[in-house]
Amino acid sequence: MTTLQSSPDVETAPTPLQRALIDGDRHIRTVAIKEARKLDGNEAAPLLALALTDEDDRLRVDAIYGLAKLGGDEAVAALAVAANDRHAWVRTEAVHALGAVGTDAALRVLETAITDPDPGVRQAAIRALEDTDGEGSVPAIAAALQDPEPSVREEAIEVLGQLGGDAAIQMIRDAQNDPDAVVRQAAEYALEDAVWPKQ
Repeated sequence: MTTLQSSPDVETAPTPLQRALIDGDRHIRTVAIKEARKLDGNEAAPLLALALTDEDDRLRVDAIYGLAKLGGDEAVAALAVAANDRHAWVRTEAVHALGAVGTDAALRVLETAITDPDPGVRQAAIRALEDTDGEGSVPAIAAALQDPEPSVREEAIEVLGQLGGDAAIQMIRDAQNDPDAVVRQAAEYALEDAVWPKQ
């Protein structure tokens, strides 16, 4: 069960919404998350962060969606915690949310997510990096070309082709020697469709 910590400045009792977020009834917690998502950032972020401790995956994901819309440092800090959730689906949604927020702090979390144990999370991190940092994400995405999972390497190649630039094109050329036939084919397609640097 979640323990609510009081402010260091003022001793306060938990609000009704805080109590509802840790209630034993799932329906009450669901409604509480919906209500928290209606609040402004200063009020909503700590409540949605509290909801990330819920035992129910779906409710944690609902909280993630709310945090994605809020943005800001407090939301990113909470999403960084969600990016380490015990379930891959929740981590994937946190990665998508961090990509939507798109701040430097979110970018740092996404770069870490490229090494997540789950290949689906790693693929999501590659796409989110593309959306967040564009060509600046090439070095982080390049690391995924060494991933043990062919589908992750394929994703990295596709994104590098969309980003373009000299470094990305060279990496795609090198990937034509990948041991996996699907990855080699992805490299060929990426070179055909790549955004080539201007001469």
